[in-house]
Order: sequence, then structure tokens, then C-alpha cells
Amino acid sequence: MYFSNREQRPFPCKGVAQFCKAIYPVFRYAVVNWLDCKEEEVPKILNTLYTYMQQSTHRPFLLRVVFLLASFHQEPVISSLLQKGLPMDSDTVELWRSLGRSIFGIQILRCLVEKLNRAGNNCLRTGSSACERHSRQTALQTLTITCAISEVVLALRSSGKCFPTSFPAA
Repeated sequence: MYFSNREQRPFPCKGVAQFCKAIYPVFRYAVVNWLDCKEEEVPKILNTLYTYMQQSTHRPFLLRVVFLLASFHQEPVISSLLQKGLPMDSDTVELWRSLGRSIFGIQILRCLVEKLNRAGNNCLRTGSSACERHSRQTALQTLTITCAISEVVLALRSSGKCFPTSFPAA
């Protein structure tokens, strides 16, 4: 292979070959199984990617795989990420921001806002201990969704995407 200065170098370079060798099993598994998976399998897939992300120096590639998974299964990916809970670690924050910067950023934001509205509407107003527990869970859920919205909005804003007209006035 020749480069612009006519210097010949072997291809692939050692680093590229190591990268391909390391990531090929995950990529192959993703292509063969994940893109045509059932929605109930998405949490397991996302957890596998999340584990690789914590151990890997190939984060951009793994973020891209999560994007591809979200493009086929947006709702389950969002729900799975919300299950990570609080406080959000740097990997979860990076996943939210990556999705926010993607072409689906506005759709992700809309889905999160809908989830926030549903969570707020599920509040119970009685004084029983079961209702108190439900109220605490709802509060934690709304806080988690709000944090996710914050990360997506920051990503949208930093990528220069306009979104004020995307939502009707409440």
C-alpha cells in the first residue's frame, strides 16, 4: 500500500491488525445475532457491550456498536441504560452523550421526555408504606431520567443541533 509521499508500508499495520483481532468476535456476534434480536435480549447485549467498554481501549468502535443497536431497538436500549441507575459512571455518561450526538439525538430526547412524563403521572398520593416505597422508586426513576436528559441535551448542544422547536410548549 502506498501513501501520499510514495512511501510503501505493509498493510495492515500491527496496531490495526491487533485491533481487528481483538474486536472481531464482538463485531461478528453483533452482526450475526444482535441486529435481528428480540427486544427482550437487548439488555443482555447492552451489558456485554458495557463490559467490553470498561475493559477496552476501542471505545469509539463500541460506542458505534451501541448506536447501531439503538438504531434497531431504540426503546429497549434507552430502558436498559436507565436501569444503570445513579450515580452514572463515566461509561454510562459517555453512552448517553454518544446517543445524543447521533442522528437519533432528538428522538432519544423525545423518548426520555415521554418516559419522564409517564413516571410523573404514575405517582400515587396515599400514605401507605407500599405507596411510600413506590413514591421513592418513582422519584429515583425520574431523577435518573432527568440526568439522562441532561447528558443528551449537553451532547445535542455541543454538536450544534438546534432543538427548541422540536418540542411543543407545555
